[in-house]
Amino acid sequence: MDTIRPRTGLASPGLERLGRDAAHGAPDPATSAATRYLCVGAHIDPQFADRVIHDVLEERHRAVCPSRGIDLVPIVRHCLAARRRRLARDLAILAVLAASVVVSPVPTATLTLTAWSGWWLHRLARDWTARGPAANLRRLAALAVSSSLFVLGAGLALRQAPLASHVIDLRRESLGLVLLPLGVWAVVLVEAAQTRDVLVRRLSRRAFDPGRAPATASPAVQWRLEDLAREQYGHATVYSSFVPFVGSGVPFSTWSLVLDLQRPSRRRLIDGPAPSPRISAVDLQARVVAQLGHLARVRLDGGERLTSLQLERHVFVDGSSFRGSRTRPAEGPTGPRLHSGGTDIERLTDEQAGPARQYLDVRIGSWEEELVVTVHLQFATIGRTLYMEAVSCVLPPINAAYHVVDAMPSRMTPGALLDLVVTTTRTSASAFCRAPARAGRALLTPIRRWLDQETTLAAIREDLSFDYGARTSVRELGAAPGCHSYFQRLDVEKYRKLVDLHVLQAIGDHLEDEGVDTSAFIRQRMRILERGLHLEPAT
Repeated sequence: MDTIRPRTGLASPGLERLGRDAAHGAPDPATSAATRYLCVGAHIDPQFADRVIHDVLEERHRAVCPSRGIDLVPIVRHCLAARRRRLARDLAILAVLAASVVVSPVPTATLTLTAWSGWWLHRLARDWTARGPAANLRRLAALAVSSSLFVLGAGLALRQAPLASHVIDLRRESLGLVLLPLGVWAVVLVEAAQTRDVLVRRLSRRAFDPGRAPATASPAVQWRLEDLAREQYGHATVYSSFVPFVGSGVPFSTWSLVLDLQRPSRRRLIDGPAPSPRISAVDLQARVVAQLGHLARVRLDGGERLTSLQLERHVFVDGSSFRGSRTRPAEGPTGPRLHSGGTDIERLTDEQAGPARQYLDVRIGSWEEELVVTVHLQFATIGRTLYMEAVSCVLPPINAAYHVVDAMPSRMTPGALLDLVVTTTRTSASAFCRAPARAGRALLTPIRRWLDQETTLAAIREDLSFDYGARTSVRELGAAPGCHSYFQRLDVEKYRKLVDLHVLQAIGDHLEDEGVDTSAFIRQRMRILERGLHLEPAT
């Protein structure tokens, strides 16, 4: 029985990586610039770190999306370290708030209400158009009610307190106007300085070493990280969304062709009657692999070899369509494993029906693995007809904000210190307003994780339509909305056209060798190669 383990990344015998020599010059994903910048994103982008932890580390029953030019393990380790540091900051802010309440309750409550009201109004105004009128009105009503209750309670407390106590405690109460904002500002400054120290000392170009990623003391987390290290380079993708190519980026170009294989070539007609050629999808794949592998091994016209080109056969399976099909899941200690029910995985090349499809993936990484172009090729022979399709996807560069580490001086210069102070002043109010909710969510994480797991296990046990597909690609989470430069856009077009040209050339040569009439193929090939490419600029 052939087995694909999308949760462990162990390739089945029929899905070995093709063209190993072609990928010999490709950079190590663990040391790539893409991995380093995503580690930076863990420390400066809380939303990114939270999504990685929740959707990848804590998700035990869904498949892991294959990594494209990155190593998940150091990224997850940095996400955990960043979350621990932010939790310590939030708890310190709450401690400052509690001390300020004890010293001077009324000014502290006034400042807290003012800060939270201003923050909520700012968020409401910023997201006004994104939400519906009903949601906006509910938020305004909640803010008005809470503010009214606070003012009413404060007024009753002041009316019942004696006037003499107001005079005696005037100096003490005034401390709240200084203690709370100054204490919160100091806590945020310390956390910002710690973040800068991590970025400069561990994540700069010279200092980055994935082996020095922050360690974890939890045996369960360490076991899960070892599991991710095996899963992330698998040859099967169990997808959840409409588009199956999760982890490959945004599809930007597609083409397909259909060809009648019964029409013999002129050479075959001249040579006399001969049996019809038997063309299989497996043979076509082998011819394309040989043609593309030539790009990586041979210098063409004195030019450079395409050393970053990688080829592999990859299986894509709908995560919600396992049951009732020959490709079905089996729960293991590390989550679902994919069994083919005695069917050789190689036969998926010819049998293009059902929830499992095999593609030949042509992957080209450039710009230190920040820009990745993947062309998914599918071949199928239906009767005496050849069908082929190509879907080109691009992984845009890493979010430009994550590149901030490259502009940081290694030493704390006056300019760097001033920038740190300005950033702290700008973000202190937001950190203060978010601290209670963030700390509460962090402390309730074990309960939430247990509830999610029990709900998932109940759905699996009851044989419901549970979706095993990967929901998140870490590489896509940290990607920019578009290319950073004009030359990156040109490279996307260059690699796509290069792959299209050699794939179509290999198909044409194979058809001619087998004695198939290629006149219709040549016309379709010309239309494909003359297509243009339009990419939206980065925003």
